[in-house]
Amino acid sequence: MIWLLKKWVEKWVEFRVFRQTMLAWVGEGGRPVSSGVSQSRADMCLSCPHNWRGIVSQETASDAAKRLMEAKNRLKMSVRGEDGLYTCDLCHCYLPLKIHVPWIHIRRHQREETRTAIMIGKADCWQLKG
Repeated sequence: MIWLLKKWVEKWVEFRVFRQTMLAWVGEGGRPVSSGVSQSRADMCLSCPHNWRGIVSQETASDAAKRLMEAKNRLKMSVRGEDGLYTCDLCHCYLPLKIHVPWIHIRRHQREETRTAIMIGKADCWQLKG
């Protein structure tokens, strides 16, 4: 039971980091990466075993994430296969949003523990390049 609680707390910390990343990105103009970069990232995530449906989906996302998704949709920021993107099991971020965020914002807020988990779990992840 303690292990489960510890995992839940860890995921909550990562959700907060994702939220901080999104707020920083939007606060600095919210300019997305090019559609080609977003699609390339999405393609990697779509075939990744860490693209996990169980943490957050569009239906269960927080109000803030839902508002960001609405803004993303109004700006027509979409990729092929987007309905198959969920949450990364390594960084715990909501992929339909994260694939559009410039790498500098991701790296600025990404915890070293998360970066290590990604390196171990998916060494060729786009989140490690930039």
